[in-house]
Amino acid sequence: MENDEADTLAWSLMDIMAATMFVFVLLLVLYIYLFRANYEDSPAVGPYMSDLVARRSMVLDMLSNEFSKRGIKHALDIEQAEIAIDASELLFASGRYELDSSSTRNVERISDALFDTLKCFAAAGTRPSNRCPKGVDGSVRALEVVGHTDNTPVRAGSIAQDNLDLSARRAAHLVRSLERNSNLTQLRNRDHQSLLLVVGAGARRPAKAHAGPVADERNRRITIRVALEAPWVVVR
Repeated sequence: MENDEADTLAWSLMDIMAATMFVFVLLLVLYIYLFRANYEDSPAVGPYMSDLVARRSMVLDMLSNEFSKRGIKHALDIEQAEIAIDASELLFASGRYELDSSSTRNVERISDALFDTLKCFAAAGTRPSNRCPKGVDGSVRALEVVGHTDNTPVRAGSIAQDNLDLSARRAAHLVRSLERNSNLTQLRNRDHQSLLLVVGAGARRPAKAHAGPVADERNRRITIRVALEAPWVVVR
């Protein structure tokens, strides 16, 4: 009799555990379904992220193509949303923020490439050409022109306080040169701000790392990063 009661109790506990597990699995499946539905339907998570990546890649690809057409050596990094202009194209002397005079023609080429690309993605300033993809105007918030330095300390008496200051001055000098006698000044984002933004990185992101101070011209360079408007409204 006692064995029968024990067996009955054991089977009852197993039934309860099985029922509990069944309910748990159902709830888990329901949660996953609802999560995926919300992810795919939410413009702030699903389509927004894929749209953001696609548009940013489009800007970078178009800009890289324009650079290539004009013979500007550069490296494209889609993952980092960045184009690194080869240091040989824009020459900076060690400790100086002004461009070498030999870079003047390349500045003009870069300015033309930027304009031909950004006019498609600006919110205002010029009418896009027939070559521009449809529905992308207003996508770009800023094009960050990032200055870099080598890791040698700034000399005493220099106009720059340190390498971070020097790198920002290099970026600012290039932006002024790009916008001089250029249609780039007409281009604006949705807040009617200029698309070109000056950023200084100092010696923190070298193209070639060194254990000690080295006046490596490869690290005295300019990179360009794309910042898009966010959130992007997805039209279904």
